[in-house]
Amino acid sequence: MVEVHIFLPLWPADMRDQELDLGGRQVRVHELIASLGLNPDEVGIVTIDGRQCEDDAVVPQTCRLCIFGLLSGG
Repeated sequence: MVEVHIFLPLWPADMRDQELDLGGRQVRVHELIASLGLNPDEVGIVTIDGRQCEDDAVVPQTCRLCIFGLLSGG
């Protein structure tokens, strides 16, 4: 199972923590983001088991994947 944690302020609270079964398929980060219905332009950093990864990284069948939104300041 992949534990998915989404840290986007406008994302519905009841959908921020999910468990996904990849069914043995090889899935890349950008594919998983798209399957969740997230806008890739709103995604800043993605980590797999606490390590930052690129959007073409393969998601392990068992891991903790965190998606963080873009940061802004002023």
